[in-house]
Amino acid sequence: MSSKLWYLAIGAGAVGLSIVGAVAFLLPRSAPVPTTSTAQVVTHASPAQAMAASTPPASPTQAMAASMPPASPPATQFEAASEVLVVTSSSAAYAGPSADAPKFYPIKIGTPIQTVERSQDGKWKVALTENGQAVFVPAADLGPYTPSLPDDVRGQAKVIDTATLVVGRQQLALAGVTGEGGDYAQQLQALINSKGGTLRCQRQAAKYICDLSGVGDIARAALFNGAARPGPDAGEDYREQANAAQNAHRGIWR
Repeated sequence: MSSKLWYLAIGAGAVGLSIVGAVAFLLPRSAPVPTTSTAQVVTHASPAQAMAASTPPASPTQAMAASMPPASPPATQFEAASEVLVVTSSSAAYAGPSADAPKFYPIKIGTPIQTVERSQDGKWKVALTENGQAVFVPAADLGPYTPSLPDDVRGQAKVIDTATLVVGRQQLALAGVTGEGGDYAQQLQALINSKGGTLRCQRQAAKYICDLSGVGDIARAALFNGAARPGPDAGEDYREQANAAQNAHRGIWR
């Protein structure tokens, strides 16, 4: 990937900061579904079977149709969706996106789960076990997770999108912004890594303002570079940074 140039908003001007490199994200692989073998049972033909065996051979069209494999049901499609949910009714971790799939283990009510994907039909969520195994959990068994949030969070940061981070072991949402994924998330991750990778975050209601050494408020920097949009809770300063990015045709405003 070519070098990315992010700018830091300082007063009315800007200072260039060269960012090199990108972060590769791995999507969970589909879980292998255990299979069972069925023993072949040989029986004597019934009178009806014997009569069917004596019927005339099928026509070429019938024979061709009989030789075609049965149509497979459409595969369940998934998309990336990282969120923390909690089990609200007795559930289980399945080997595949089907109630008929084998179960790995039950999941108790009240268990928080970090999901990484969701099915496009809204019926299934995908989570990863400690050894990286993908498991499938019915979406109907899950609900919003609302733990008590710490006032201060500090640690190494992983960018999920430009408004959602994991800092230390705490997933948090940045105040005042609506995030973007893809290249913009990778650029923000590269910016954080170039400054040591550590963020200091303070809670504002249910969201956070996070500072990066040498940069300051990273949500403000993302807005100024066109890597995020103002959220409903954005203040005047945040909206001014987004307007500056839009006027300069940076990021999403190109």
